[in-house]
Amino acid sequence: MELGLIDFISPDDAREAMLEVRKSAFSLDQDYSSNKSVPVDERVAWQKWYRDFNTYYDGLVESFGGWKFIDSTGVLEEAERLTADLGAWRLRYLHFTGAKPATPAPVRLRQGPAYSGLSMFLKAAAALGAVLLARNIYQDYFNK
Repeated sequence: MELGLIDFISPDDAREAMLEVRKSAFSLDQDYSSNKSVPVDERVAWQKWYRDFNTYYDGLVESFGGWKFIDSTGVLEEAERLTADLGAWRLRYLHFTGAKPATPAPVRLRQGPAYSGLSMFLKAAAALGAVLLARNIYQDYFNK
């Protein structure tokens, strides 16, 4: 998904999406670990991917200071990419076991505060206030 300049994803939404990916990966790990009909080499490949994912996830959280500061769009794009990877792993699991793995956690895009009616009104009021303030400053400066 490509986000335009006007699109806004709040840090909370991006964090929630990444947490959902982590829950989904954990769920699939439980499926891979508990089903003995998955070939050993497939299970080893999954475990490597899952270890790499956990290392990447922990590094991502740490690099953003425990999610205090966050590049929302970048994290959301990563969540979508990882969700696609998990979809491929689910298909592989289905191929080897014939059983559907646990339901994947969806990456949800919710509208951030930039789209709410109140925030749009506040932005318009702030812009109008800035124009009126500039006009007053201009009049005070040139009417001395």
